[in-house]
Amino acid sequence: MISNYSLRYLWNHRGNSVTRLVSLALGLVVALLICSYVGINLSYGRFFPDKERVYQMFMKSPQYGVSQYQLEPVASLLAEKLPSIEAATNFKSNKAQVNVGNDIVDSRLLNVGSDFFNVLDFGVLSGDVERVLSNEGLANNEVMISERLSDRLFGEKSPLGEVIGINGEEHVVAGVFNTPPVTSPVIDFDIVKWLKYDPLAPNWNSGDSYPTFIKLHKGSTIADVESQFKNELEHNEMLSLLVRMWTTEFFFIPIEDSYYVVDDSTRMTQVIYGVLAILALLVGTFNYVLLTLSSLATRGRTIAMLRCNGATRADIFRMLLSETLIMIVASVLLSIFVLLCLNKEIYQLLGYHLKELFSLERLWIPVLVCIVSFLIAGTIPATLYSRVNLQYAFRRGNDNRTWWKRVLLFVQVACTTAIVCFLLVTIQQSKYVLKADIGYKYDKIITMNYEATRSQHNAMLDEIRKLPFVEKAALSLQYPIDGYIGNPVIDVNEGDILFSGRYECFDENYIETMQMEIVQGRNFNEQDGVKKAVVNEKFVHQHGWDLESSVGKSFYQNGWIEVIGVVKDYSQSMGLIQPLAIYRTEHYVQDPNVKVPLSYNIRLTDLSADNIKALDDVIKKHYHSDLEYTLLPYSERVKTCFTHREEMRDNVLVISLVTLLISLIGLVGYFGNEMSRRRKEIAIRKVCGATSSQVMNLLGLNILWVIVPAIMIGVAGAIWGGIRYIEMLETMCAPLAAWTFLLGSGIVLFVVYGILIIRTWKTANENPIDAIN
Repeated sequence: MISNYSLRYLWNHRGNSVTRLVSLALGLVVALLICSYVGINLSYGRFFPDKERVYQMFMKSPQYGVSQYQLEPVASLLAEKLPSIEAATNFKSNKAQVNVGNDIVDSRLLNVGSDFFNVLDFGVLSGDVERVLSNEGLANNEVMISERLSDRLFGEKSPLGEVIGINGEEHVVAGVFNTPPVTSPVIDFDIVKWLKYDPLAPNWNSGDSYPTFIKLHKGSTIADVESQFKNELEHNEMLSLLVRMWTTEFFFIPIEDSYYVVDDSTRMTQVIYGVLAILALLVGTFNYVLLTLSSLATRGRTIAMLRCNGATRADIFRMLLSETLIMIVASVLLSIFVLLCLNKEIYQLLGYHLKELFSLERLWIPVLVCIVSFLIAGTIPATLYSRVNLQYAFRRGNDNRTWWKRVLLFVQVACTTAIVCFLLVTIQQSKYVLKADIGYKYDKIITMNYEATRSQHNAMLDEIRKLPFVEKAALSLQYPIDGYIGNPVIDVNEGDILFSGRYECFDENYIETMQMEIVQGRNFNEQDGVKKAVVNEKFVHQHGWDLESSVGKSFYQNGWIEVIGVVKDYSQSMGLIQPLAIYRTEHYVQDPNVKVPLSYNIRLTDLSADNIKALDDVIKKHYHSDLEYTLLPYSERVKTCFTHREEMRDNVLVISLVTLLISLIGLVGYFGNEMSRRRKEIAIRKVCGATSSQVMNLLGLNILWVIVPAIMIGVAGAIWGGIRYIEMLETMCAPLAAWTFLLGSGIVLFVVYGILIIRTWKTANENPIDAIN
């Protein structure tokens, strides 16, 4: 009987039921998506078969913080010298343009150590790993590719023995491995090739760009490794030098936690997303409760009749729970339908497909969300309806539980204010990076990469500079926003590393093209050789020189280098400023017959479509490389570097819009119920002389004491979230601005009072006699 009554009520009051259904479904869509997104981002590294024995090595120093990058020989040293380690490996990551015939795919190649798949067991599907990752495999130009890349290039055909082009060089596919899952702590990749290494001649000056991993013997502990490594430090000259000079500490982190050390903002990001998901879920479920309680005054008499016919309070409680269960099931089905319809958009927004977000191993997350939603949406109305006062109901008493509705309204407004204000904070931070002073001007710069000989580079530049809309054009080895290669600066007298500098190559036109500033000395000229360099202010400070006397001094970086100028500090990777030594491109392109990849930086008078097309036409005529090129405005590279800010902004925007929509639904229902309840009161006030405007003011003031404190609580929550967000970003952040919170509060106030005016206008202006009758 109870279930039948619930079904009949839902059908007979279809308008209210549909409103509640939509409100609940919208909240569930956001909560299910965001909670599953948080779950997947907190599951890195758990798929490895021997994950409890796999660790990543890190080092930390006061000067440079925590780094996952190690010197190349470290992996071999660990495997050879530490008896508790079964195997160790490292890798170096490179972009790869892969082609089979005319089919071109942008991918990523890892040069890896021989024990790569032993330590990081992604799963090998075919091929002889030991041969491919050895001198024999390197000699035959053999590589292994992922199953994903194999399907992309060859379909169902076996790729073994097939020839593919990688960055213009032919390679033979000699094996296939499982596609790295989305929860891989290693950078996403599709190709592996052996990283050539001679253990008899380790090169400790080869660079510090090698993430390093170890796998313990069964029965060994990481404490054993740390103890053995500490002893080894005393016998290794280079590592002990790092400890002595930079107060470096080495430590090992389980593979399941290593991703969060590499990107220490990930956990805080997920905390913020988790809070937003909870707020959206609360708004959706509390809105459902608010709409359910809006019928308490009229439905209370029906509940009283059921009680008089033998229904107990427990029966009423179960009836409301069963009604909520029906609505939850319908909402989940509607949510699933919406998610399936938006599969493509969800992937673009979050970067994961639905099958990844809702995989079996994480299915408990959406189940838990639905259970929590049911408990909140079900128990509050069930408790209130089961306690309806029978005498009060039959006497047409207005047991409206107004204070409950105002509590729910308070929570809704507070949650909505917090989300809207935080959205404005994310918008502020995402716009700031595009307007911040980073030490050079890039608004009219367009870029491309070209692998060519010295003469081909010069010929290309000459043709580009002939175009009337080209102001300047210059070559560089890298783009500042992507960061630079590491290269230590040595104290020759003491044999110590002074500091880890960055290495870059410009031509003599680059500084002027990028509108950088020389603060001491001069720029390069065509007569400067490979032993002259321009350094930045941070380099001068790190070396202990005075800026005024730094020109003419020398430093040792793979040979003695003379400083001819000092460039004003400018932002590098992620807005950081690191010590930088800059050489002419001839330092990198010493053999005129060897093709080398360089970056083109072209300043146009205007980045119009016509100018870009004309530039592209000229480049095509003089382009001599098997690799495809792309003309890309430098501003797009900046946006790509700070993609995580745009992702946060876009995700919060969606959450904000959905939350506002849910709040609109709730406010319409709340004010509609208030007008039904107070219609006669308003009529009597008008009979006694009150005007329509006075009635409207009265109604507005009546909820002001609920709305203003709720907005203040919401703003406080947004400030907390904004502070945590800025702490997470660390670099290139604008301080929190008062306008974001004032504007957010204003938007919420506008929505609340806009709905109030719309819903009360008719009641405030109707004939009071009609209302009283």
